[in-house]
Amino acid sequence: MRIGNRTEGEDDSHCIEKYAFKGVFHVSGGSGMWYVLQNEVSQSAKILSMKNAQEKLQAAMSYAMAHRPPVGGFPFLAACLRQAGVQKNIWTLPGAQSIYMMQDGVVVNQMTPLVLGMQDVPPFSEEALMAALRTDQAGQSTFPEFLMASWKAGVIGYEVDFIARTVVYYGAQGEAYTESYGAVAVADLTF
Repeated sequence: MRIGNRTEGEDDSHCIEKYAFKGVFHVSGGSGMWYVLQNEVSQSAKILSMKNAQEKLQAAMSYAMAHRPPVGGFPFLAACLRQAGVQKNIWTLPGAQSIYMMQDGVVVNQMTPLVLGMQDVPPFSEEALMAALRTDQAGQSTFPEFLMASWKAGVIGYEVDFIARTVVYYGAQGEAYTESYGAVAVADLTF
């Protein structure tokens, strides 16, 4: 695949800094494909700001994964993301798409969808969601397992508010469950 005047696998940074685009452009990043969104990018400074948002997000995630406690890891991850300038994180299920609303821009991360083809949406079950949350908080599930358990509990999306320190889980029929989490201090992470 060619992007601009270079071949995939070459350094993407010069392409992002040199050209102004409208819409979506690709940035390669450690654990997968990242796409940086901007309604209209007309100045290189805006493009660099978006690049920095993605880099900050990736650095915060890497730091959190390397240093988080095995039990109760989400509040630590949330503190790292908040420190990187993430204000909100919006997940859609079963598509496993995550939008990060940051001070420096908006970044989307597309993970592997949880289901393929046409599927019935499971009915919302607060009890099943609570079980998925408690299993994850106890360090007894991986993140993909948590997403699948949430989907099976009827969650079609959730929104993390890093300022208010809340997570709202949504069902297909307008159901909602809100959970708060505590503040955690993060040392040695600066941007």
